[in-house]
Amino acid sequence: SKWKGINTMRAVPEHVRDAKTVRQLRQRQRFSLVSRLMKETRPFVNAGFEVPSQASMSGSNAALSYNIRFAISGDYPAQQLDHPQLRFAMGKLEGPLNAQVAVEPDGNLSFTWTDNSGTANALADDFAMLLAYHPVTGRAVMQLRGAERGVGNDVLAIPPVYAGETMHVYLAFSRANGPERSNSVYLGAVQVPG
Repeated sequence: SKWKGINTMRAVPEHVRDAKTVRQLRQRQRFSLVSRLMKETRPFVNAGFEVPSQASMSGSNAALSYNIRFAISGDYPAQQLDHPQLRFAMGKLEGPLNAQVAVEPDGNLSFTWTDNSGTANALADDFAMLLAYHPVTGRAVMQLRGAERGVGNDVLAIPPVYAGETMHVYLAFSRANGPERSNSVYLGAVQVPG
């Protein structure tokens, strides 16, 4: 078969040796934790991971690989996602400066950042990508094309179903007219008013 223009061969192994070693079980648990997260945030990571056009890996696959390696804490069988280490966007674009998030009385999330246009490759019309992840349900609320970098703030509407819940919040920037993306930054865990 072909995948991304590359000829591939698929085969089914006759049997798997030591299919339940601790090392294999640890890796399966890591894969399971991150796969669930990537499934829910796929639109964000596909838009957020800067992948060269000639690369044989999609944004989702790049995000899965990175987060399995760097965003899991604990030992098997008690491994868990390390939320501050998670990446939902990655690239060479200059990231947010002095980014913060605050919870508004209505439960929406108010993002602020310092306009760092002109620093390295940052432009005023780069747009914000906003994400809030709810670890209990594995669901996410996201905005793929938010306010411009030069504006310095944006709001992410949080549905009432998350009232009283904790969400983990991330911010990244994307080039308005190009493939460049910044690394996502973790802005912390917030409690949505209930």
